[in-house]
Amino acid sequence: MKIKSIEDLQPIINDIQHNLALNGRQDFVENYRGQSLNAYKLLNGFSRFNHKPNNLIIKERKLLEKYVSQVNNNKIDFIQAPYHQRQYAFINEWFFLYQAQHLGLKTRLMDWTMRWEIALLFAVNEERHHGKDGQFWVFICPREYIINSGNLGVIYNTHPLEIEGNFMINSPFYQEVKGGDFIAERRRARQHGRFFTQPFLKGLGAMDEQHDLKQYLHKYIIDGNSKNRIKNELGNITSEWIYYRHDENIHTKIKFLNDLIINKCRIK
Repeated sequence: MKIKSIEDLQPIINDIQHNLALNGRQDFVENYRGQSLNAYKLLNGFSRFNHKPNNLIIKERKLLEKYVSQVNNNKIDFIQAPYHQRQYAFINEWFFLYQAQHLGLKTRLMDWTMRWEIALLFAVNEERHHGKDGQFWVFICPREYIINSGNLGVIYNTHPLEIEGNFMINSPFYQEVKGGDFIAERRRARQHGRFFTQPFLKGLGAMDEQHDLKQYLHKYIIDGNSKNRIKNELGNITSEWIYYRHDENIHTKIKFLNDLIINKCRIK
């Protein structure tokens, strides 16, 4: 069955949420992701680079270090610092990485959302892919993977590039500092965003091909010829959802950092 309208998808969402509610959501929590083409795999941005893993893992660290250095030196001045900075050893690296993801920097984080409407918008928003089938994913995430305000220390005391498990991060949103324009964090809040992350080598493989994860993933095809209609059905969500990274100042700086990793890795 192809999804051709919100009416087609709504009963599926209702059924998933109803079944989870019956179980009290003690063991699993639903997350959603949309992708504009059905040919896409569930891959994080960094894993799409065609390069040898041993070299790529070094470049990943250099890219993150370069980015964090530019934030700390105010060369990238639109990144919000976390509160309680001294509470966790690597909270700055994590919080800066979240914002990097929403600015377009290549990371091993994969975006998911708590709102199915936002995921559906990702699947239908790009007009250049209208007429081509898209994807809508539901990840019934085991509770053991979830990081939230009650167990942040599980990851925040480890460098984000050195984690050893699967994590779905539901980090608290921080109130904006008066006068600040922390656009990436605002975008994450607006999209009700979560991040899924894995150890480097495991994260190079598509989630939907990993034996321990594919049982929790449900894929639905979004009919390409129905994308424009679905986008219109979503209404005001479309106008509120903004690609902040297209701001010229931000786009230039992030493109520079991405080019560092692309050129040095000779990625095509």
